[in-house]
Amino acid sequence: MKVKCIRLENSFNEETNYSPWLEIGKSYFVVSIFINENGEKSFGIIPTERPIDFNTLSSHSSKCFDILSTSTPSSWKPWIVSNSSIGISPKSWQEQDFMDRLL
Repeated sequence: MKVKCIRLENSFNEETNYSPWLEIGKSYFVVSIFINENGEKSFGIIPTERPIDFNTLSSHSSKCFDILSTSTPSSWKPWIVSNSSIGISPKSWQEQDFMDRLL
């Protein structure tokens, strides 16, 4: 899946003029999708810049993007959190220690 950034938001979902993670007008590959218990969708992406020694994926509201392509890899599998939230991402990323290994 590919998206284009059209808006920047801070961690409180308030519009802002700057983000170290995203750049308006830039296209990104979505590496995961998450829908919380309120139906709010967010996309996991690899950020534009990463603060020094902070290797991570970043999660952003779907409201910040226009969708350019909806195709997703066959390796993506759905998962459920607490029977109220769902997501889809590569199966290997769903392993419990994935984020620890990423850092």
